[in-house]
Amino acid sequence: SGWHYMDNDWQNYLDERVLPYSLHNDYPAKRTEDTEPIDNIFDWSQAPSDFVPYHPAKDNYQIPGDSPGWQVRSASFWKTRVNDYMDLVFAAAQQGTDQVACFWAHLPETDFPDNMQMIDSLAHRYASIYPDVDFQYCTAIEAMQLWRQSTDKQAPILNFSDEIVGDAVYFNIESDETIFQQQPFVAVKNIYEKYSVLECIQTGVNQWKTIQSVPLNALAKAGVTVCDTMGNQAMEFLSYLPDDAFIDNMDTGYSELHGNWSTSTTYSWGTDSRMAELTVNDSAQVSWTYPVPQSTCYNIFIQFPEISNRAEQFRLLISNNQLQVDTVEIDRGLPSKQWNFLSTVCAGQGSEIRVEMSASGRNQAGKYLVADVLKVTPLVREQDIEIKEDMIDFGQVSVEDTVNYLLEIFNRGIYDLEVTGLRSFQQLVIVKYATPFNIPPMASVTVPLLFISTKTGAFRDTLEIISNDPADPLITLGMSAEVMQYFHTIDNEDNDQYEEFGSWHTSVANIYGPSSRYAYLNANPRASARFYTKLKKSGTYDILEIVPSTVNSTDDALYEVIIDGVLKSSYHVNQNQGSGNWVTIGTLNLPENTEIELWVKDTGNSTTGVVIRTDAVRFQLIDENTTIDDPNSEQLVRTFRLDQNYPNPFNPNTVIAYQLPAASQVELIVYNALGQKIATLVNRKQEAGFFAESFDATGLASGIYYYKISAGAFVQIRKMILIK
Repeated sequence: SGWHYMDNDWQNYLDERVLPYSLHNDYPAKRTEDTEPIDNIFDWSQAPSDFVPYHPAKDNYQIPGDSPGWQVRSASFWKTRVNDYMDLVFAAAQQGTDQVACFWAHLPETDFPDNMQMIDSLAHRYASIYPDVDFQYCTAIEAMQLWRQSTDKQAPILNFSDEIVGDAVYFNIESDETIFQQQPFVAVKNIYEKYSVLECIQTGVNQWKTIQSVPLNALAKAGVTVCDTMGNQAMEFLSYLPDDAFIDNMDTGYSELHGNWSTSTTYSWGTDSRMAELTVNDSAQVSWTYPVPQSTCYNIFIQFPEISNRAEQFRLLISNNQLQVDTVEIDRGLPSKQWNFLSTVCAGQGSEIRVEMSASGRNQAGKYLVADVLKVTPLVREQDIEIKEDMIDFGQVSVEDTVNYLLEIFNRGIYDLEVTGLRSFQQLVIVKYATPFNIPPMASVTVPLLFISTKTGAFRDTLEIISNDPADPLITLGMSAEVMQYFHTIDNEDNDQYEEFGSWHTSVANIYGPSSRYAYLNANPRASARFYTKLKKSGTYDILEIVPSTVNSTDDALYEVIIDGVLKSSYHVNQNQGSGNWVTIGTLNLPENTEIELWVKDTGNSTTGVVIRTDAVRFQLIDENTTIDDPNSEQLVRTFRLDQNYPNPFNPNTVIAYQLPAASQVELIVYNALGQKIATLVNRKQEAGFFAESFDATGLASGIYYYKISAGAFVQIRKMILIK
């Protein structure tokens, strides 16, 4: 196990329940901020710096102690090369220190073969420098057993049996030797493809029994695994239904009966697929066969690769022991790269299920009949409700606006699923679908949900779904919404309110909506983008922008606001400051029912970064006016104002915005909870206008902080919260 994230609870869990050897120690690394979704927080600054295994202490996983498991230092290939760790371990070995040096890389990375050659070259280079040092490559378990000078390579012998009481199943486990874990790791899988871990109690020396039972009629498989105290692993299974079978075009169960077939490198399963071009006077035909290992019912699915010009009209004949049991006529094509249900067949042990697929060239000459993979599974459910969402989050909602949400309810069973109840407890959400209703087998129904509120604030509700699913008759979904004063948001995906000029690209990074966009700086022509809309209300608006968390974007993006074709205000924005959050770039008085444009432009003056980004912009109403006194007015600054920092709470960056109605000597200072000055963000004279300062709290502890502005006679203090 080698994931650097660690805390005491997790290390103790590993020691007590899972495995004897951990390769987590990343000395001297310490990370206190989770800057990306795939990152993790850890602290190895106190851990041993050498590559010698140690028992971690129970109350501090970094230091040696008396836990039963072992901790080992590890380093990536890249760190090994840069820091010359290979020299370090060989030099220590020269002095007589036996070590387990874990150097690692990720197998799917494209440079993995090159890195393997690099690490091998380093090892042999230092082997020649230190000729008296022996080393060998091995797995973690082999390495630890060698280091512990153990000759025990024998895994425990397990006796894994079931105890059936009516429809209840318990499991008994017996090992011929002491195991590392406090109890065996027992897991079960049911026909709904849900997995459970079962707790055990000890019933004798190296003997255990599961505490809770599982129902026999829904049981598909059970498994147990243990390690002995030297790390030798044993595993046993009990099967109640056969495993899923996948019959690929390269397997012996696949046969081509007619047609001119060729291989395609495009596939959804295996390494290739087969395709036959159809002609007017000819057809193509293939078959898959499955020898039935156990008497039960089987669901049959088919999957196709994403090949263009695929035949949309074809027939599937399904037989059991040469007796036809079903015919599936396809006249609209089936989706690619997903399992498409065909039929359910109940068959006896020793019989043969056969699926024949054929297509004629009549009316589809030049198209391809494509064959790849068939799936046969005994995990057959009568009714099976499936909802992909765990939570329905309407997000930030503008007051008085109606938000629509389409909830898709699936039935993965072979009989109709009846939904008898569908309601929200607080009645904040309107369900636009009458109950009861039926969902056909292997199909879905889309239920429209509406949310609307005339009040601002945070709203929570629960949606209750009642059906005749025997396993999950009652499902509850949490729902949430944050209703704010009127605002209007435009995303780069809104084609009717967003357009681009120059060469733009889609970014895999996103913070609002499914994507964001970027363009390289100083291109010819320079990139620009236009957000445009008509607002429903007149008033004073904060204008905000958001781009994904970035450090390589322009520090001089020009944002221009145009009202009814007239340029009203311009703002120069460093897109790296506050990135990943909504950032206020200005405040303007804007009219209703008038075209508002917000342009984002590359000025060509950036001193950092390589790209300019767009994702979303927002017009947030802060003061509603029934009329605009002066539609030609510039940005309105009538009073001194210090805004609440955003985001708040924050970690570690936040933005503090303020406005000045007249030129003033300005001080903006951050204090801790004891009143001690932490940082001076501004100490200079500034002209009238709108301003925003970024505050970086890296190195500060979590807690409450205060920021104070002094501008002439205007003084104001606000509180902000740092949470790490």
